[in-house]
Amino acid sequence: MPENLDSFVDEQMKNVNFYSFFAEGLMSIVLNDLFNYSLSAGTIDLGHTLIDSHTGVDACMYDSENNVFILGESKFYKDVKSGINQIILDFTKKAGFFNKLDSFKRKTEANEISRKILLKKLDKGILDEITLKEFLQLDINFAGFVLHQQNGKIDKYFEPSYYDNLNISTNLIQSNISNVLNTNFTNSKFNIIFLHIPISNKKEFIKLIIEKVYNEIEDIRNGKHIIQQ
Repeated sequence: MPENLDSFVDEQMKNVNFYSFFAEGLMSIVLNDLFNYSLSAGTIDLGHTLIDSHTGVDACMYDSENNVFILGESKFYKDVKSGINQIILDFTKKAGFFNKLDSFKRKTEANEISRKILLKKLDKGILDEITLKEFLQLDINFAGFVLHQQNGKIDKYFEPSYYDNLNISTNLIQSNISNVLNTNFTNSKFNIIFLHIPISNKKEFIKLIIEKVYNEIEDIRNGKHIIQQ
């Protein structure tokens, strides 16, 4: 563990991507618990560091009952509105959006159940016949998730007016995709889901995670935990 954990976390938090993987992992759990969405592929990998950032989608999920795909984007920010606005930019700006769609398509195809949905919905015999434009004619839910520090009383988050100045709609997403791929997607069925979870203090939360990990490592070294081979 760092000699001065406070100073270490303060320095690392200058990078907004520090511990962003925690929000990515939690997003998949929340979407599964609330909507029973299944994970096709996530972006977290054993080779990633604590400050890695990704250009692709944070989680590829699917609803096998309704044949719907879910494109998830997550943020771990101090402020909820800053996190939501950044996700809106990720969903609606041209730069990097094709990478998200392409990674979403490839990772979804790699899952057996999602492959079946693709082939069934598009009436194709093999995956090689499916173009990205055809893929985007499918039902897709864009899910945004923000893990953030609570500022003020929690009651304000339950007021609809709190979110009035956030500009997001499926029309913006459709327009962006149409511009990127030079194709009209007005017939596509896009939906948007935004979720957020407040925590009392982002810095203290990260410190608790680090302390917990180091304590677990120490327990393993002392033989208190047995690692199954």
